[in-house]
Amino acid sequence: MAQKTKPKKRAPKAAFWLVWRASTDWRLTVPRYQHATEEEARKEAERLARNTPGERFYVLPAQDFAIAEISPVKWDKATEAIAAETEIPF
Repeated sequence: MAQKTKPKKRAPKAAFWLVWRASTDWRLTVPRYQHATEEEARKEAERLARNTPGERFYVLPAQDFAIAEISPVKWDKATEAIAAETEIPF
């Protein structure tokens, strides 16, 4: 009886795809474009690879993101703050 193989896990559908060049020069490694589909990103990776033989280009899906929320600014009356700071305690 043939063994059942588990289906390969694929990356979840990405909002966009990036092409990343593996290089020691950081200026060459920064992705410059967000591709709408994996196919578009693969075509771009192939084009870049043909133009620079020997270099590796990775196709990466955007899966998650992080964002920091900024605290709200507190407003107060300047006259009350100044009075409290300059008040003589006697």
